Amino acid sequence: TDGATPAAGLSGIRWAWWDAAPPDLSLAPVDSGVAAATDANGLFSVGLQNTSLSSGNTGTLLVVISDGVAGSAANKAFCAPVEVT
Repeated sequence: TDGATPAAGLSGIRWAWWDAAPPDLSLAPVDSGVAAATDANGLFSVGLQNTSLSSGNTGTLLVVISDGVAGSAANKAFCAPVEVT
């Protein structure tokens, strides 16, 4: 949660996926959902259901964690190219 230390058991992780890197953000993502929680190492997995990409291709993943309060320090986001495995 501080940007450097993995957070185990972190919940409320919402994600969106685009089949391009960089994505056309004027288009809706091709897939999205809520991850259950991070594991003991601070990692979580996303199970894409609607992607047209195969393993080895790269799309864009947006991850948002929010407590629902505008301006809260708990609100974090990440967006970057990610390879499908």
